[in-house]
Amino acid sequence: MDQVANDTHRNKHKAYCALACLSIAANALCGGAVFTFPLLSKTLATTLGLSQPQLTTVVLAGVAGQYPFSALVGYVVDRYGPAICSLSAAALFSSAFALAAREVHLAGLGVASTGGPAFHRMILYFGMAGLATVLGLFSALFSAARLFPEYVGAASGTSMALFGLSPLFFTIIAGRLYTDVGTPGLDVAGYLTCVSLVTGGVHLLGAFILPGHESTQPTPMVVEQETETTPLLRPVTPTAAEEASPKAADGSLVALFKDTKFWLLAFTVMLTLGVSEMILSNMGSIVLSLPRTTDSPSTLSDASDTATQVKLLSVSNTVARLLSGTLADVLSPMSSPGSGRRLVSRTVFIAFPAALLAVVFLSMEFFIHSRQTLWVLSIGVGLSYGTTFAVLPGILRAVWGKANEGRNFGILSYAPMIGTPIFSYLYAFLSRARSSTPESPTCYGEECWESTVWVCFGTSVVALVVSANLWVKWRGLL
Repeated sequence: MDQVANDTHRNKHKAYCALACLSIAANALCGGAVFTFPLLSKTLATTLGLSQPQLTTVVLAGVAGQYPFSALVGYVVDRYGPAICSLSAAALFSSAFALAAREVHLAGLGVASTGGPAFHRMILYFGMAGLATVLGLFSALFSAARLFPEYVGAASGTSMALFGLSPLFFTIIAGRLYTDVGTPGLDVAGYLTCVSLVTGGVHLLGAFILPGHESTQPTPMVVEQETETTPLLRPVTPTAAEEASPKAADGSLVALFKDTKFWLLAFTVMLTLGVSEMILSNMGSIVLSLPRTTDSPSTLSDASDTATQVKLLSVSNTVARLLSGTLADVLSPMSSPGSGRRLVSRTVFIAFPAALLAVVFLSMEFFIHSRQTLWVLSIGVGLSYGTTFAVLPGILRAVWGKANEGRNFGILSYAPMIGTPIFSYLYAFLSRARSSTPESPTCYGEECWESTVWVCFGTSVVALVVSANLWVKWRGLL
């Protein structure tokens, strides 16, 4: 009888884990709709009368708007579970995109005001979408980490990989359902309405499926082979991080902020993700600044060229998250203190994005002269961006423990919140200053971004040097 009960319980647990994995995947896949802003920028500029600095401000409200409440959202995840985050994301996503769709629709009809008033409202709407993004991402990310604690890298990387696919997913929807061959561009109002319904519905379902409070969540899925000699009661032993790091025992903010290595990590993340998100949010204007080659098909439009680069960014971002998280678990396992199984330090996965960005920005100066060679930038930035995000949860857990990993991840998210506006406004104002027609919202020519790229090359080299210093300090721990 006990065996039957155990089998029933085990089957129910497996069924729940399968359902939870589907919900995690859906939340992640529908969580990055705000990153399709390049598809909207041209219509927002013409319909709402927004300049390049205003467009940059709106997209920053969505992209950088993820970060101000990251620590608070992480604290909520640590204390109350991912389900409440999914519910909050549903409410914010559905309302933000619905209001933005209404704004564009009424402006197109000539009913709503454009310029300054529309600009301020769009900042609010995309700020709401940015907050919903971090809520949705944390609900998926930490649900996966709780279900598979022995494989944090793979769990985090997979959920973030699906999150990285989100722009591609919504770009396909935009291209197939809301772009007509006979029209010059995207039906932005219809597209935003669709996004509102999809994101709101998916995250609402997640609120009823994903883990709640720590004490009520199911037993994590730990893959372990049982034999006849396996003891029924296993001793609870500390992880490698808990044994090696004194910070794991003291989870206070004071202890965290006194650790200089945390600030070095934050500085590296600020530089790496700051320049990456600057490219992500301004890819539309970068595409427009470059000419096509003479052998390009005449049927291609600016919207299709931009969509191509967004797809490349999304795919490379996804591949990086899948591979880097899994490689980190294989090459540097979480539970191998002094076992000799650790082949490389996880810090390598922080140094690699910085080095790749330095190469990519250097190539922009000497290799990228048309839209057909812009794939180098898109793929390079996507790989760097995805790798950095995928390995951060594992590094934070290994060094500072898992009790406050949501909070710590949220605090570290403030780094790109600082870096992204700095690099984005640097690009925006230098682009406007170099424009041959300042009254035009679009700048044409390599001079639009040449100075910005040299600055980004220098900061990437600095990030590489700092990450090398962290590798020395964390030798034997990661």
